[in-house]
Amino acid sequence: MKRRDFLRVSSFTVFSGMLFLSGCGEAAGDGGGDTITLNHWYSAAGEAGTKEAVLHYAAEYTKAHPKVKINVVWIPGDYSTKLSAALLSQNPPDIFELGAPTIDGVKAGQYAQLDDLYTPEVKASFHPEDITYNSIEGHIYGVKDLEDFTVLYYRKSLLQKAGVQPPTTLDELITASKALTTSKMKGLYLGNDLGNFQMALMLPWSAGAAYLTEDNKDVAFQTPEFVQALLKARTLYHSGSLLNGAPTEWYDPGAFINELCAMEFTGLWAYPAIKKAFGDDVDVLPWPASSRNGKPAIWWAGWSQIVSAKGKHIEASKAYVKSLWIENDAVQKDWNTAYGFHVPPRLKIVQEADVLRSGPPAKAANYLATYGKFQGPYWNGAMGNAYTNAYTNIVQKNADPTTELARAVDIVKKELSKE
Repeated sequence: MKRRDFLRVSSFTVFSGMLFLSGCGEAAGDGGGDTITLNHWYSAAGEAGTKEAVLHYAAEYTKAHPKVKINVVWIPGDYSTKLSAALLSQNPPDIFELGAPTIDGVKAGQYAQLDDLYTPEVKASFHPEDITYNSIEGHIYGVKDLEDFTVLYYRKSLLQKAGVQPPTTLDELITASKALTTSKMKGLYLGNDLGNFQMALMLPWSAGAAYLTEDNKDVAFQTPEFVQALLKARTLYHSGSLLNGAPTEWYDPGAFINELCAMEFTGLWAYPAIKKAFGDDVDVLPWPASSRNGKPAIWWAGWSQIVSAKGKHIEASKAYVKSLWIENDAVQKDWNTAYGFHVPPRLKIVQEADVLRSGPPAKAANYLATYGKFQGPYWNGAMGNAYTNAYTNIVQKNADPTTELARAVDIVKKELSKE
């Protein structure tokens, strides 16, 4: 997740030992045996204070459970490659952070099943999509610890000056982007790929389609509405209103803050910096509906905590994950709201977080709960490449949609037949 390359400044919240005195029973390893050490891997977050936070969570857990030491391993750079290598070794991390469990990881026996952590009460405390997000073939393999997603930021005063309303359809977004473009400012920033990631990702959902059918056995994006959405995306791409060549990428609000664009799709995590720059002149929207039968869309992403099935202390690892990310309200609230803006996965924490109760953050949290979508574990890299190639050829190179989509559908069907 590229948001972890984005540096934000925040103050570290100081905790007391009370964090781990409630909701925590005896952890595996607390008995009369030897002290154990759990290795916990994180992808290095760019936000100031995050490393100190997880070190503090670990230290407080050990205070409450003296027989369980936590070794936090903070991994900068190419986390995915380093994690993949570690999971294939004889000494994998006991707990590790992952975007979401994968089919290949399950087949390789890399993840411990966490079904026993999810009592009916625990399941009800998460948004249903977060349970689905971490489930494969009827088993749950992760506990979501953080929600990441993007929204459309816009300056209310600029839209008013241009005489356009906040866009709720793709047609309106095209109109607004053109109207907001001046000699000094472009109307919209989707990244230096001009939407080849963000617009391409959300377009099927916004057209009332999906990537795969609900049973994950067939393609679901080859609809007439999606074809029309692609043609609209083509219009936007060639409109001359998209910012290109920005010094920062879409996950950084620099282009918006420096007034290179009037609107930008970037993460909720960017809100503190944007709020500081423009105050109450800023508001947010989801990606707009692109067809009559479509709906707004939000890409549902984030991070989950996974227990290694090949670790030496599986039960102790599960107890640690349960303590932090299911039982410990204070940790979850701090992790999601003290170092930028994120939405906590547990519904109770969302309701209790003061920073998510009003204004654009409250709207964004509601958009996620209402319109959030994700591709799921059956959508693999080969499928993604086929889809992206079709999108690029249709939108950027003016290729025939029917021909390009037929080629992509064929590849996706072949990949599904391998499962």
